[in-house]
Amino acid sequence: VRQAALGLAITVYQMEKDWMQAINAATELLKICPVGKKAELQMQASHFYCELAEDDLHENDPNAARNLLRKALEFSQINVRVFLLLGKIESKEGNFDGAVGAFQQVLKINPSFASEVGGNLLQNMQKAGLGFAISSVVADAHNGTLGAAEVLEVAKYMSSHQEEDAALDLLKIHLQKEPLLLLLAYTMSCALKQNSHHAQYLQLGSEVLSAHLQGLANFRCEYCGFELKNLHW
Repeated sequence: VRQAALGLAITVYQMEKDWMQAINAATELLKICPVGKKAELQMQASHFYCELAEDDLHENDPNAARNLLRKALEFSQINVRVFLLLGKIESKEGNFDGAVGAFQQVLKINPSFASEVGGNLLQNMQKAGLGFAISSVVADAHNGTLGAAEVLEVAKYMSSHQEEDAALDLLKIHLQKEPLLLLLAYTMSCALKQNSHHAQYLQLGSEVLSAHLQGLANFRCEYCGFELKNLHW
């Protein structure tokens, strides 16, 4: 009964955005809940501290926000949101090395956040004077050890630093390996900014898009959602 009451209390406090009370209820529930539920509850409590930290950031109090984020980490070391916020704080405060470390931790925990932090990571590497680290990331992109979202961020960084040709070459390599619309759209965008001698990239984009579309379903049942390439009766 106490578990159910505390669980309900947490839900109510979330709806009311009373994050400290939600943390208190979660802390009590952690003392009595089954082991299998602890990780989920710890992550919840960590997010509650993040909510409080965001409130402090809106009040321009980064030190208070940092303290709350440290408490968030006491509940969960794998909450990506904590490191996203820390990265933004350190970058804004001019601690670019600290920002780089925070954004790298995001990718270590969950690489799928590359599109969220990739650009910020590279920009803070540059501001921190970590040219060797940027070169390493670019090399990883060329070697195929980065995912599509990370490659896209590297290409955007190159493009923003007047390295349009290098960005296009990188995108071309990855498009030939794996035809993804995510990369194709930016490839064509870059190519269109260039002179006519980049028509080959637009041609490549057209071919990749056609190949991709050929593999997509052409029909979808509006009743059950079943998809298929060719229509059958």
